[in-house]
Amino acid sequence: MGKTLQRFRKLRVTDAISQQELDVTEADWRTAQSQLDQAEQNLRDSRLVAAKDGVVLARYVSRYEEERVEQAEAVNAGREAVTVATDRYKEGKASYYEVLEAQQQLYPAENALSEIEAGRRLAIVQLYKALGGGWSLKDSEWADATARVSSSNPGSAGH
Repeated sequence: MGKTLQRFRKLRVTDAISQQELDVTEADWRTAQSQLDQAEQNLRDSRLVAAKDGVVLARYVSRYEEERVEQAEAVNAGREAVTVATDRYKEGKASYYEVLEAQQQLYPAENALSEIEAGRRLAIVQLYKALGGGWSLKDSEWADATARVSSSNPGSAGH
């Protein structure tokens, strides 16, 4: 405030600014300074909220990852059961009903895995946003990224 006020006082002396004009200018400056202080406080508050949101969202991502690993194991076990049932059927050691039963257990497990993975990815995007990151992938980049994730996802083998 000091330098700006001194500048205005010099202007008053050198340019014959009236005391009323100086008071208005000083009042405008104080209003602007108050608005700046409020904006800085809002920024600090929003950073604190974002940090708290980031911690919570990071926990969600971690929990989703744990669930994804467990569900991927269940899916892999279900796929193995389908393979074994199919092999037994081909060898004449079991009826086709056993194959169908194994598939009926596999498909809900795969569906649950895809729901967990969707939730995990959504939590990651929300985490990026909470930490101030943007989300600006073009459609072609999104398709490429999705393909890379799908090919590296242990639960997506064979699909």
